[in-house]
Amino acid sequence: MYLRRLSLLMVIITMLSLLPQLAIPAQAAYENTYKNTGNQRADIIGVALTQVGYREGDGKSNNNKTKYGAYFDRDGTAWCGWFVSWCARQAGIPKSVLKTSGPAKPSTFGITNVKKSGYTPKAGDLFFKKNYGHVGIVYYTSGNHFYTIEGNTWSGSPRKDGVYIRKRLISDFYFGIPNYSGESGGGATSCSHSYTTKNESAHPHKEYKICSKCSNKTYTGKTKTVSGCKSCTQASCSHNYGEWKKSSSTKHERKCSLCGKTESANHKWSTAKVDKAATCNAAGSKKQTCSGCGAEKTTTIPATGKHTYGEIEYINDTYHGQKCTGCGKTEKVKHKVDKDWTFDGKNHWKFCTDCSERYEFSTHNYKDGCGSNCKSCGYLSPFDHEFEDGYGSDSKNHWSICGLCDVKVDPQPHIYTSDCDETCDVCGLIRETKTEHTNVVRSDADNHWMSCTLCGQEQDITPHSPNTRAADWEDCTCLECNYLLRSKDEHIHSFNSIDYNRRAHWGTCACGELIPEEGHRFSMESGMCSICGAKSSPLGAQKEYDWVWMLALGFSGVTIGGMSLILTIRRLFRKRVY
Repeated sequence: MYLRRLSLLMVIITMLSLLPQLAIPAQAAYENTYKNTGNQRADIIGVALTQVGYREGDGKSNNNKTKYGAYFDRDGTAWCGWFVSWCARQAGIPKSVLKTSGPAKPSTFGITNVKKSGYTPKAGDLFFKKNYGHVGIVYYTSGNHFYTIEGNTWSGSPRKDGVYIRKRLISDFYFGIPNYSGESGGGATSCSHSYTTKNESAHPHKEYKICSKCSNKTYTGKTKTVSGCKSCTQASCSHNYGEWKKSSSTKHERKCSLCGKTESANHKWSTAKVDKAATCNAAGSKKQTCSGCGAEKTTTIPATGKHTYGEIEYINDTYHGQKCTGCGKTEKVKHKVDKDWTFDGKNHWKFCTDCSERYEFSTHNYKDGCGSNCKSCGYLSPFDHEFEDGYGSDSKNHWSICGLCDVKVDPQPHIYTSDCDETCDVCGLIRETKTEHTNVVRSDADNHWMSCTLCGQEQDITPHSPNTRAADWEDCTCLECNYLLRSKDEHIHSFNSIDYNRRAHWGTCACGELIPEEGHRFSMESGMCSICGAKSSPLGAQKEYDWVWMLALGFSGVTIGGMSLILTIRRLFRKRVY
């Protein structure tokens, strides 16, 4: 039930951890934001989930450059093991539980409990390829498969370039079970105290409580008045003592505020804490504090006379060594090179079993290219070439490169769009051109620029500078490229000067052109021309509207005559009928 809940929790954490990747830029987004809980299995997974999506190097090339390798000063090497070690250190897991290791072997991680068959992996276990060429963290199990969080692997492409969650078959791997705190003897459990209240025999007025399980003793601070206390001269006083104060190097005392009695006791020294560690050639010191009065005692720790060596470090191709943390002396030891080969899809090498340094590192040397075994390590290459991103090139051609056998495939000449084009359209090779750009001025309604007639490159795009001195009736052009921004044909005439008579008005435009004669436009309300302001005469106005009155009278006459004719016909018809 615990593992099911842990698996569900990890799935939810995964979904939440993947959402910010859509907005957060590249490598700076993969900081460890997980807060450790003390559950070492959950913590190593929580840390690892914050790294899902991280890619090595610049995110475009396989070069084993990662922050995990750099953290252990092993940048540029195969990094699946460094990723696991980095997560362990970030999760606060001590090296006594999970050692720092680059090689993908249980022994180098300090794991002795290895399951090779018939085992269902748990979240937080480590999985190993059966050839010990790869390692990662078990995320959760589902049926015959398990999900992983692993580094130096791929997702959707053959490039081993990042940290991803993957689904794998249980039967294809071995599993190492770390001795996490709280498991297999690790971790401490606290006592569920069962206290009984008692009084001291020497001082019956002092009350304390003691645990029947672990004998933990704690004074309650309560007192009572008794007679015959062997150590109290004021037996009838319910003493109210103040705080303990140091009286000597071995004792402290306190005083009753009621009767003035002074009580003395030995210091209760705490467990010594090392203030300065002793080294092989220098004394150290440790400090203790009295829990009663707060007095401090410092004790000298004699020099050990023995070197205290740190972690094994690489020195050169022949030796690794351990440096004394006290005096700095380094002890050199020859490398112990593993007999077995370690390999990936491109290279093979051997490890020093002590310092994890790589030796005899080289590219696979296939007998017959792809699809055959490496002459040195026996690795069987895939049957098809695995092409790396990008191209190989020289001054004339570019080609694809097989990442396994370095075969050059499909060499083709570089492609340039023109004589002045500097970059190959396929592989991006930059060349030196002998032909310079042949530029001409181009324009549109808003800007002008220089355009190469050979390659079409545009540069120096600049807005037009209108000729502000051009009048409305003149062409307006750009002062720099002479582009026509406004034509003089767009000018609308308006009167600059105007003359008129009773019948019409005329004048001259500001551009100097004569505006021909046109009739007045009299207003019905003011009787004035809306253009020139001339007033109309009553007679003139009457004549202008005479035709209206004549039309009205004519229409009335026709109407009256028609009605008379209809009435006459009606009367005749009635006489004839009746």
